[in-house]
Amino acid sequence: MKFRYLSPYLIDLFVLFGLYYILRNKDIRVRAILVLLIIFVLFFMRWKSIPSDLVHQKDTIYSPAHGTIVKIIDNGDIYTIVISLQITDIHYQYVPIKSKVKKQVYHPGKFYIASILEKSDHNENLATTFIIDPNPNNYKFVVVKQIAGVIARTIRSFINVGENVNVGDIMGMIKYGSRVDIDIPKRFYKLSPQCKVGNKVEGGITPLTTSINNNLVL
Repeated sequence: MKFRYLSPYLIDLFVLFGLYYILRNKDIRVRAILVLLIIFVLFFMRWKSIPSDLVHQKDTIYSPAHGTIVKIIDNGDIYTIVISLQITDIHYQYVPIKSKVKKQVYHPGKFYIASILEKSDHNENLATTFIIDPNPNNYKFVVVKQIAGVIARTIRSFINVGENVNVGDIMGMIKYGSRVDIDIPKRFYKLSPQCKVGNKVEGGITPLTTSINNNLVL
């Protein structure tokens, strides 16, 4: 089951309508504009597959998005990694680690520019909690937050609560871009050398952590 927050399939309908209108319209300028708009939309609908020869390391958290790390926040027990998606980045999000979807919480909010972090903290978002180890004595989880922006006002999720997922599975999409945060428990993980402010990351490919304790139950 696929579900969507915030708006209907306006973008998808636009593409179909545009193709229909191109076939019927004789004005070459109108045709050219519609073709460019459709190319623009399809460009942002693209995705990047995980390389078939990539071996994901056990109990390692990978980037949930393609983009640039713009901030790392130490919240005491939690690291929050803030990833900014530019308009040219791939806009699908990826499951960061083999886990089970515990819950998804939709938060209504504003549509500030995502790069203004203090304001976009209040933007509309969807937070997904992944349980890595359900043992109550060793409760291990990560939270991925898809955050809308001034242009990106549609959040799609392709996973459901209770579903077992693998690292690199496509978990959703933000049309178009914006920001993705991931909360990582410091008790179990330390940040990888690739996880630094200013570094480009790739969803499902770039490791954000290394494990402190490999006693994993899932």
